[in-house]
Amino acid sequence: CLESGVAPSIAAMSIKEAAKTKIMDMVRETAQGEWKVLVVDSETLHIVSSVCTMSDIQDENITIVENLGMARKPMPDMDAIYFITPHMESVSCLIKDFENLRKPMYKKVHLFFTSRLTQYALTEIKQSNVVQKVRTMKEINVEYNPLESQVFLTDAPSAFHLSYSPSISTSVRNSEFETVANRIASTCIALNEYPAIRYPRASPTAQAVANKVLDILDEFAKLKGTGYKPSKESQATMLVMDRSTDPLSPLMHEYTYQAMINDLFTIEKNRYKHTQTTGKGEKKDVEVLLNEDDKVFAELRHQFIGDASEEVSKKFQEFMAANKMAGFQKKGAADLSQMSEALRAMPQYNAVIQKYSLHLDLVQKCMKKHSSGSLEEIATLEQNMAMGEDPEGRQFTTANQQLTRLLQQPQIDENEKIRLLMIYLITQGGASDSVRRNLISLMGVGLDVEQSIRNLQHMGVSLVKASKGLFRKSKKPEKRRRAGDAMYDLFRYRPLMYFLGQDIIDGKLSNEDYPYIAAPMASSGGVAVSAGKSARRKAGWTLKNKDKPANEGPSFSGPRVMMFMVGGMTYSEMRSVYELTKSSNREVIAGSTEVITPSRYLNKIGDLETAVA
Repeated sequence: CLESGVAPSIAAMSIKEAAKTKIMDMVRETAQGEWKVLVVDSETLHIVSSVCTMSDIQDENITIVENLGMARKPMPDMDAIYFITPHMESVSCLIKDFENLRKPMYKKVHLFFTSRLTQYALTEIKQSNVVQKVRTMKEINVEYNPLESQVFLTDAPSAFHLSYSPSISTSVRNSEFETVANRIASTCIALNEYPAIRYPRASPTAQAVANKVLDILDEFAKLKGTGYKPSKESQATMLVMDRSTDPLSPLMHEYTYQAMINDLFTIEKNRYKHTQTTGKGEKKDVEVLLNEDDKVFAELRHQFIGDASEEVSKKFQEFMAANKMAGFQKKGAADLSQMSEALRAMPQYNAVIQKYSLHLDLVQKCMKKHSSGSLEEIATLEQNMAMGEDPEGRQFTTANQQLTRLLQQPQIDENEKIRLLMIYLITQGGASDSVRRNLISLMGVGLDVEQSIRNLQHMGVSLVKASKGLFRKSKKPEKRRRAGDAMYDLFRYRPLMYFLGQDIIDGKLSNEDYPYIAAPMASSGGVAVSAGKSARRKAGWTLKNKDKPANEGPSFSGPRVMMFMVGGMTYSEMRSVYELTKSSNREVIAGSTEVITPSRYLNKIGDLETAVA
């Protein structure tokens, strides 16, 4: 019998805490003092590594973690916990492990699936030898990747292409939407939420995914014994969007630390490779993780780069003072470069040194990129075009002239020029054929770049500006909403997700433009609420009051707000949910099919006319 369950207490947890609790409960349920093997596939490996350390796993009598898709040494005297997705690829590998019962891979098997098996997959398991070894078989509904404390991914990088490519059939597109919806629903179930789901009326993609999420949740709610009992009094609101809702944000240069380093440097899945200099002056290549476990990074990630530079310098100086290095301070290491050199000469503080050295180096590189070349000029033009006004608030009317000048500068990278031209077309409502052709010719690019620019049409971007008197009057670019805390000229633009989240919190999101899939169960869903306490708590580690136990964190002042972007989410959008949570005391969560950088976004747009292999 395939069981399914949701612990009621999970409603009080963050997306990371909920996933970790389920995984650790899964392990503890089967361990019972005996050492076991944990077998994962490529997707569940991401989930486990996002929320658990190796010591967490080993403390629960797991001797080794094995990858299902790789060659493994048989351990016929040891039980195995399989934590895998219900995809046939993983199910087939499971069955193959026990083709020969005389030489089985493991002794007994405890099966845990991230979500519901298809009837076909279940039948395949029942008809295979593995069924003789199975002692546990459950669905635990953790089919999402908890990337950060308020950010989750459904790990579906093909969603962008399948959503907008004209060569994709309806059946293939719907199959992808089904996959994405299942993983969104898995997140809701893990959090014990049944959200009031909304979508942009202008987006058929978002509407299709939103409908599927609701159908899946309704079906799951009918199952007995799951423990899925979402609150009717504190119903979350979920807004499902797709990348066409805001095609502009992924093109913009972001000057906050996390976004800037992911734009300017090669960072894959939060992993950054760099050359480290030891205290002996030796060079060695290392790979580091830039995530919330790195407390220095977690503190810097959403800061404007100038502020991050000051902050990391300040933290370093505090570190020196705390370790009584007055003698070193007198040597006068005033700038970041000198500080980096100084750190390498102190091997007794190796672990801390490596963190500070890394971030001092990255901040220094960002500041160098900003001060050299044309980055500041490019970013200023982007901000002016995106906002429709200059830093003084005056109507911005010289976009074409400034863009023309920058496109002719040979030292500017081709991708920077493509980004600028795309931003121009999006923010100015298109351009006449002659203007667009002239701007492209100034870039001196090939036909592939011209095709990439035309591909914006597949996302609903108008490339041709209507002539005066034809269908409508030609208008000046509209001014965009400005965030109240825009303190820097290069930090005026905020992604649409930020303002939509603010409108949900304030109860001002238009029902006409962003309708509900189904009416909310209670008035608290999606409207402003008083500062009264909800039943949910902040994660214990966020407490500033160290006297409070971790299980008595301060309450949020209303139901969750969940925003999901089909087709890829930017680092600026990720930052938005933390800003909204801080300003409103509402827990705001962002999700997407993947995280995209500007360069990855350009590649995806360029490939839209390419058929899927």
